[in-house]
Amino acid sequence: MTKLNYEDVTRIQSVILSSDYPDDLVERDVDGIESVDKKARAWDNYCKSVEKDLRNEFGNDDKRIQVGMQLNNNIFM
Repeated sequence: MTKLNYEDVTRIQSVILSSDYPDDLVERDVDGIESVDKKARAWDNYCKSVEKDLRNEFGNDDKRIQVGMQLNNNIFM
C-alpha cells in the first residue's frame, strides 16, 4: 500500500470538491479521507513505537525485531 502524503490528500480533496458531486457527498468523502489519513498516521506512529521498543529490548540487529513486527501486523491487521 502506498503512503498518502499531505499533497496527495490535498489533491484528492481538490478533485472531489471541483467535481459535480452533490454537496452532502463531497463533505462525507472529504471527512472520510481525513479520517482515513488520521488513522493511517496513528498506525504508522504505533508501528514505529513498537519497533523502537523491540530495538531497545533486543538490540538493533536482532532478527526478533522483524518477527515481532510481523506478529504485531498479524495480530492487528
